[in-house]
Amino acid sequence: YLTNKAGDVLIMVAPGLRGEIYDRNGKKIVGNSDKYDLIYEYGAMPDTRSEVNRSLLAIIAAIKETGNEYALTENRCPIEGVYPNMTFRREVRNKDSAIYASYEKFLERQRMKEENTDADDIQAYFVKRYKLHSEYYTDQEITDLIRIYYEMERADFGQYASYTVAEGISTALITRIQESNIEGANFKVSTGR
Repeated sequence: YLTNKAGDVLIMVAPGLRGEIYDRNGKKIVGNSDKYDLIYEYGAMPDTRSEVNRSLLAIIAAIKETGNEYALTENRCPIEGVYPNMTFRREVRNKDSAIYASYEKFLERQRMKEENTDADDIQAYFVKRYKLHSEYYTDQEITDLIRIYYEMERADFGQYASYTVAEGISTALITRIQESNIEGANFKVSTGR
């Protein structure tokens, strides 16, 4: 327990390590290991939209360069393909899918109606909101940014919630991010078995 200056008790939750298991000969059967997640933090990100876009693109480039695409958080973006020719994913039409559930919440937040919204509307929303104009970014960069911004909105990224970009990343990616000094990028450590 910790207390602040006003004397309020603050509770700090720290995951405990589970015990390691050994066989009768002393050989470890089950052990603990650290797992690193790449997160994007609101308080550490750059000040301008173009700088934020560049830092997110640098993160995406580092992930691709180090072969960590497998670690990206689940993609629930309802559109796929490459900007400006993105189309709805097949799962959007399955009302039992996680893709549809997140899409439905997105429409509700943006006060859009499903029957009046197409893939072009989704693209246009992100291009306008995050200033992803084609004179500054390639079509692939816009595509990558649309996906990550969709996921950030879905995760309620903001002052009180960081966004987990990738989980269980390699040390090569950690090194690449640290060497590049990408604003907003940080790491979260957890213990796995």
